[in-house]
Amino acid sequence: MQRLVYVCASCQRSAAAQCIAKGPGRTLYSTARHVSYARSLTDTRTPTPAIGSADRGAKNVPPTSKPPDRRIIPRNNSKAKQEKKSPNNRDTRARSSADNSDSFYHDTGFEGPQFELDQLSNKLARDGALVADVFDALEKFLWKHKVRERTSVKLMLQKHRLPHDIVRNLIKHRTRVEGLPSLSEILRTFSEYGINDDKLWAEGIFEHIRSEFFEDAIELWKSWYECQKGHPLTLSTLKEALDLGTPDGTALEATPSSYDSRSYPVVAAITAFLYNRKLLMIPTELSDVLQFISPSGEDISNLIPPARGVETILQEYGIDPLVIEWTLNNIRSFRPYSDQPNAEYISLYDRLFLAASHKNLADVRAIYEEAKGMIPEHSRGRAYYTSFINAFMQCGSVEDGEHLWADMLSVGVIPTPSIWRFWLDGCAKAKDIGLFEHSWRRMLNEGVEPDNICWTIRMQMHFILGDPESGKLTLQGMVNSGIPLTANTVNTAIKELSEAKLHQDASDLLQWAISTGIKPDTVTYNLILDARVRQSDFSGAIKILSTMNRLGVPTDIVTYGIILRGMYLYSYSRPDTDMLDAILKEMKSKGIYPNVQFYNTIISALLNRFYDIKSALYVLSLMPNDAWRGSSHTSTIFIMYYSRTNNLAAVEEVWANMRRHFIAPDEGVYSATVAAYAKANQVDKMMAVFQAMIQQRKRVSVVTHIWVLKCLMAHRDYTRVQQILRQMQSRGWNIYENREVREILKQLKDALADAQVGALGYGPPSGGGGMARM
Repeated sequence: MQRLVYVCASCQRSAAAQCIAKGPGRTLYSTARHVSYARSLTDTRTPTPAIGSADRGAKNVPPTSKPPDRRIIPRNNSKAKQEKKSPNNRDTRARSSADNSDSFYHDTGFEGPQFELDQLSNKLARDGALVADVFDALEKFLWKHKVRERTSVKLMLQKHRLPHDIVRNLIKHRTRVEGLPSLSEILRTFSEYGINDDKLWAEGIFEHIRSEFFEDAIELWKSWYECQKGHPLTLSTLKEALDLGTPDGTALEATPSSYDSRSYPVVAAITAFLYNRKLLMIPTELSDVLQFISPSGEDISNLIPPARGVETILQEYGIDPLVIEWTLNNIRSFRPYSDQPNAEYISLYDRLFLAASHKNLADVRAIYEEAKGMIPEHSRGRAYYTSFINAFMQCGSVEDGEHLWADMLSVGVIPTPSIWRFWLDGCAKAKDIGLFEHSWRRMLNEGVEPDNICWTIRMQMHFILGDPESGKLTLQGMVNSGIPLTANTVNTAIKELSEAKLHQDASDLLQWAISTGIKPDTVTYNLILDARVRQSDFSGAIKILSTMNRLGVPTDIVTYGIILRGMYLYSYSRPDTDMLDAILKEMKSKGIYPNVQFYNTIISALLNRFYDIKSALYVLSLMPNDAWRGSSHTSTIFIMYYSRTNNLAAVEEVWANMRRHFIAPDEGVYSATVAAYAKANQVDKMMAVFQAMIQQRKRVSVVTHIWVLKCLMAHRDYTRVQQILRQMQSRGWNIYENREVREILKQLKDALADAQVGALGYGPPSGGGGMARM
């Protein structure tokens, strides 16, 4: 009977186990000993010593840890279940599924990894401001459990809430708690240990977008992209782990997802990239987007979901509807095929459009052959034919275009004006006016009347070829043919005229369009405003703004951004602050509130172009709160200005102001301060800030390292120069890639050689002979 009780006790949830646990002097650990004893009655294997028992000289003595929480009873006690085969039993059979369920990955004991993570997560839930301490403890956990080599623990961490809690609390407290590691540093650390949760990166990028720090979002994306190179746990290796199990013997479970997890940071980065270029009035093409998300040329365009998927992701992360609308309009313009039946071949179409934009006929033909073998005939819809026709025409290959046109007709696709658009657009992009005119006449001969878009393509081609008169005649031809003009057509013409620096023609075109009954929209007036300010015609820009208000055309932040950016970037004289006050007042009256980046653009222009510290401080006073006035970006701008004037007292006052308002400095503040002290040859202060930057996990750029190295070389502190160079190498830097670092290495080598010669008595012991000083 006693043996039966012990056998039943092997299931710790059974009544027998509970009776044993309630006995005098019985604990959960003593129950584990009974389980071990019960197994020994039916198994020749001997239990392994408990963890840490070697130091106590006993094999089955439970570890001396604090008493467990009685409210939580773990379902498995892996310490008591760790077994090894007896020397007499060398059976090499695979472990059973029951043994797999007791693996390290499922360990929920009071000293197991899961318990440690839960404790850290609970600590963070009690006080989010302790995020730095929790992250330090997590780093020790990663080292202690050798997470780099254990796939099961990586998966545990990816499923656990702690990494997400750390990122969210860091985002919440990053501007208020000094000494916090940067978001980029934390995510990089996770990646180094194989915990590459792409949605964590996406959350960080989206946070910068929500707070309208689009440039920070772009920088964080670049860090994500760097971490993908040679990552130890890519999605392909993760899939293999899911299929085959982990080295620990643990069966892993896949988490279903609508999109590849890497699509989330890609969508976030594209959103920041597109909206930032909108604010700066920079035109963007598909090639610009793909070059941005993949600067090394890897084909990762398949990570961009269709437009509907992009919209879903942006809504999930609570992005401003105006930002969502702008992003979707651009994506639909770049990739008109993304929401069509051929969307599954989206990567192929992206490569096709890039090859066509580079006029690479060989690549276009190769992609066409690939598509014929990949896309079944019944799936070759209109987008298939029009995309390849357009690509061949861009490359000037009429023969290939005609062949594909015949194939299109053979499958019953009727050439409508929307089909002819792609043919004409390809001719226009090839800049072949003869081919375009021949195609235009052919279209008319076949009885197809060109629509508004066909006429717009014709007009735009003339502007691109530098023939604005023919472009304006095309507009008149549209009117004569009874084709209704739209604001989009007018916007295209104004944009092309402005890029050709025909600003007066652009203004005249606007007046003509208004006289014909066309109602210009916000984009129209923004284009005219941009042309005016680039001519330094600010009085004309103000008149256009007044016209918009009189006609009821809505203004947006881009409208006022163009005016103020023009005033401070293209003006030859210092702008009047009274005008700035008037514009800001008008913006607020319309419910348009400038963000911190808006103010910083003005401050940066005042300090860098006009060296007007008084006006810059006045603009600083206009910021709506202390958090913006002492923000890291704003502080960096002022520190860089004071660095140029060698005003170290003012630099230290900026730091004091940040501390007074409990604002944590970021990498930019530290880097600018290091450069300021280096320029002033304040070695001790420079090194103090540099060391603090490293200790607080701020990312140290190559430029910052160069400032420190140059300053130390100027003071002949070769020992610390060597230490810093070794630190750079230990962090994975290639110190031979940068030209300035190579020059410092050469100077260091010469200085050490001179010192060695002097020590041997062949010359004066000069530590820095022949070196170029700062």
